[in-house]
Amino acid sequence: PMEAKIFTKAACQSAVQIDAIALGQLEAACKQYTEAAQLLEKQSSDSSVSTANTAEETAEFAALAAKYRERATAMEVVITTLKQSVAPTTPAMSLAESDARQILILKGKAVDVGTQVKQVADQAIADVKTKVAGEGSTA
Repeated sequence: PMEAKIFTKAACQSAVQIDAIALGQLEAACKQYTEAAQLLEKQSSDSSVSTANTAEETAEFAALAAKYRERATAMEVVITTLKQSVAPTTPAMSLAESDARQILILKGKAVDVGTQVKQVADQAIADVKTKVAGEGSTA
């Protein structure tokens, strides 16, 4: 019973921590898309730099700029929605329970948030690489 309680509290802590990390990463991605769209727009329309482009690149940059702006806008909606919702909290965890959680992690019975985040990030990167490789083979 005690181990189940620790797992429950640990799961709550992990969920809230990953929520905060995800929101921060979403905000960073939104900013990156916005900045990239600005660069793409400049590269496709500013004659001081666009002369380095081929016609195909100029068209590609303009199309990508629109897609990046659309993606950033969608992300802004999600960010706003998340920030307006009730912020999640966790059940209280005593020092002894926190220590017990660490023991469960060390025994491999639980996973710490850092490891979870890394696993998700590694999988996302692998998925993007697979998608890009697949697109390259059909081009």
